Amino acid sequence: MNTLEIGTINLNGSENWLQVIGKGRHPLLASAKYLRRISGLPEVEEELELFFRGSPAELQSILMTFYGFAEAAEQDQPGLPVLFLRRMAEGEAYFSPVLKLGLEEKLEPFDKLGLGTLGLKLTLRRKNHYESAETELPLTLPGGSSQTGGVLLYNHSDGHNGHHAVAAVNTAGFHSGLPVSLRTELTNPYNGEPLGKVLLGLLVCGVMGYFPKLEFEAEAAGSNTVPSASESGGAYLPFSWSGNQWTTLFSCRISDVDAAILGATALLPLLRLRERPAESGLQFRLRISAEGALLAQTMPVGLGVQGNLLQLPSLRLLQRALPGVELPAEMQIELQVISSAPGAHALEPDALRLLPQSGYLVFTALTGLAYGGKLMDDPIRGRCWGKLAGHELQSHNRFGTELFIPPSQYGRLFLCGEDLSGRAAIERTFLLRVWGRKRRQIL
Repeated sequence: MNTLEIGTINLNGSENWLQVIGKGRHPLLASAKYLRRISGLPEVEEELELFFRGSPAELQSILMTFYGFAEAAEQDQPGLPVLFLRRMAEGEAYFSPVLKLGLEEKLEPFDKLGLGTLGLKLTLRRKNHYESAETELPLTLPGGSSQTGGVLLYNHSDGHNGHHAVAAVNTAGFHSGLPVSLRTELTNPYNGEPLGKVLLGLLVCGVMGYFPKLEFEAEAAGSNTVPSASESGGAYLPFSWSGNQWTTLFSCRISDVDAAILGATALLPLLRLRERPAESGLQFRLRISAEGALLAQTMPVGLGVQGNLLQLPSLRLLQRALPGVELPAEMQIELQVISSAPGAHALEPDALRLLPQSGYLVFTALTGLAYGGKLMDDPIRGRCWGKLAGHELQSHNRFGTELFIPPSQYGRLFLCGEDLSGRAAIERTFLLRVWGRKRRQIL
C-alpha cells in the first residue's frame, strides 16, 4: 500500500478525499497509524490513529470533515464513505465501503506559536474486501457476440427473431480470486404503459457457453395450439377441463445435465397466461418427478390480485441424498390446476419460466418508469431509483441480494417485467447494462 485516503464517492463520479498516508498527505497531518486486521467474517473492524497540528480554525475544519464522514456512514446519504487504497506498483486503486465510523478526539493546549494538536482515533467497520474501480462488462445474447453499451432484452425467450430475455455476463480476465460484484442499469425503451415490477435473476455455472433451459412453451406440450404472434413462442395452449379435481395443464422435461448444473439453486416458477382468466377460484401447483416417482410438490397458490403473470412457490431440484458422482436422473415438471367450482373450466397458458434465485433482485414499482427512463441499482446501499429527462425519482423499491459471480464461474442474467397493471406483455423490451468490480481481500 502506497497511499490511503478516506472520503466519499458517488455513482456519478463526484469525490471528496482526505489523504492520510503516503506522499501528498494532508499538510496539517503530523502522523498516522493504520491498524489493519484480517478476518474470515463478511465485515471487519479496524483502527486509524491520526494527529493533526494547526490553528483552532484549521483543526475545527478537520474535525467537522470527519464528523461528516461518520454521519454519511450512519445515514442514507448520496455520498458513500470509503477507504481508498492505491498501490503504486500496480497502478490500480481499490476501495472498501465504510459501514460505521466511530470517533474519539483529543485536543492538546496551544503552544507559544498559537498552534494546537488534534488527535483522532477512528474505529472503522467496513466490508471485508476491497473493490476496484467500476468497469462496464460485456454482455452476450444467445448466439451473439460480447458487447458493451447494453443489449436489448425481451420479456420472453423463444429464439425467434432473436428475442431473448437472458444475457451472459463476460467476466473473462476480471477475477482476482474473489467474486466479481455486479451493478445493473435498465433502460425502458418500450413506448407503452410505464414499467412496473421487474424480476432479475442470476445463474452461475462452471461450464463455459452452456446454461440450462429454463423457459418452456405451453404449446410444446399440447396438440391443440393456437398461433399468435403476441405470445411467447408464437402460440399458446387453449386448455379446458371439467370438475374440481387436480388436472395437469402441461409438463416439461429437465435433462440430467441441466439438473446437475442447477443443483441446489432456488428457482422461482413464473407462469404467463395469455389473458387473466375470468374464473377467480383457480389454484396452481407444480409436481416434480423422476423415473415415475414423485419427488416434490409445491403448495397450491391462487391468482394474484391483477395481471397475467403468476408466481408459484420457489423450488429446488437437487436430491440431497445423491452423492453427485454421476449425473442425476432427468426430471419431469408438471403444472397442475384445480377449480373450487364444479362444471367446465378453461385456461390459456403461454409459457412457464424458472427464474434463478442464487442472485435475485425484485424492483417493485412506486410511480413506475416511463418510456426512456433508467432504473439505477446501488447494491452497496441496497437501494434503487429512476432517472428520467435529467431528473431523479423514487420509481421503485429494491428487494433481494447482491449480484456476484464467483471465481472460475460464468453468469447469465434472466429478466422479466410487468407494467403498472400487472400485465407481462410479450413485446415489452429492456436495455440492460452491467458494471463490475474486482475484489481483493489483502492489498
